[in-house]
Amino acid sequence: MSIAENLKSLFGKGHPRRREPRLRVRSPATVNGVQGRLFDLSLRGCGFYAGLAAPDMDKRAVIELVLRKGQKFRVKGKIVSRDDEGMVFGIVFTHVPDDAFDAIEDLLSCAKVRPDNVDV
Repeated sequence: MSIAENLKSLFGKGHPRRREPRLRVRSPATVNGVQGRLFDLSLRGCGFYAGLAAPDMDKRAVIELVLRKGQKFRVKGKIVSRDDEGMVFGIVFTHVPDDAFDAIEDLLSCAKVRPDNVDV
């Protein structure tokens, strides 16, 4: 299965567990010290592409996000899925500081006005 197929199967549109609107993003991020990028973001979690290096699958995650205007946030989460190659991860947020929540919410509200992909 290709990476694109894995992404679609893990994070495809209309997944029954989705409760919050999602936004396709391209944003640098670090998960458990592994640098990669976010490709999917919601108020409840994110999709993380790690490339060849993979975060430890101990299930707990510390995510360092870089959002618009270089805003940096540290949130906690839980790794809930990964693709067969171990390069793509689904993460549910377990603790989001108020300022990070507000920044993600603002980003999502901007996307409702302009629904195409957003580089953050």
